[in-house]
Amino acid sequence: MSTISVILVTYARSEGLDATMASLEKQTYPVDEIIICDDYSPDNTKEIGRRWEKRMPNVKYVRNDANMGMPANLNNGMQLATGDLIINLHDGDTYSPEMVERVHIAFQQEPDVGLVFWAAVDNWQEKRGIATVTPGRQFFLKHFFLSTSSKIWGTTAVRREVYNELMPFNDRFGAWADIDMWMRVCLEWDIYYISDPLMDLYDAGPFRKWNWDKALNIQDMFFLNICRHFDCAKARRGALKKQLNIRRKQWLRFMFGRIRHRQFGSLFKGLQYMPRYFHMPAIVDEFEAGEF
Repeated sequence: MSTISVILVTYARSEGLDATMASLEKQTYPVDEIIICDDYSPDNTKEIGRRWEKRMPNVKYVRNDANMGMPANLNNGMQLATGDLIINLHDGDTYSPEMVERVHIAFQQEPDVGLVFWAAVDNWQEKRGIATVTPGRQFFLKHFFLSTSSKIWGTTAVRREVYNELMPFNDRFGAWADIDMWMRVCLEWDIYYISDPLMDLYDAGPFRKWNWDKALNIQDMFFLNICRHFDCAKARRGALKKQLNIRRKQWLRFMFGRIRHRQFGSLFKGLQYMPRYFHMPAIVDEFEAGEF
């Protein structure tokens, strides 16, 4: 029997936290611990967290002394977690009662799986082209390479030994540091996908707003992980050039979008950012210099 830890990162969304905890209380499979990691919320999140701590004996509420950002908040939770399986959740999302049970079964059935993720209410009927079990490197090539987004959300379950090898989450990538981690998991472990809708996403907040720097930062993750996944130098350079073409097309698409929406200030900024979208990012040189 595997022990299970849930790490629930939260910031200034007390109503969302309440809804998430209510869905965790209804789980059909027992969770050994739920750690609520509050990143110094200015609202009444502390009150909500303490209430759930009293209501459920397996809940521990932890509040940071200052706002640290999502990656550091999640890293803190990882240090506190004791489970063999660790489920990362975000405030506001709600979960089907059998979510934990389905995750546990997946890991029991597939010993080579390092990460399990699941569909959401708003995407489960899409033809996502994701197999139940995919070797990690194949998953990266099919679902991350030559892409600009991730089919794996920030809510996953990962084996403890995987995190022991790969931690920490890199705060360089801000709210998307978890996606960088999932790409790294693909290097050595299989990926398991549950196609049934086990969560309802709270897809909102300031981190969802588009801007030029955010798009570059997210793409840097893709370039860095292409470097990690392509061991042969010649193949790596070819893969990087293909990803660079994707980034150039992304810039053109964004520019047309700014014109269509008459966002002329952002359009002018896009012209300033053009060189960064059309040249190989510095993170590739950093990788080749051994900084990762």
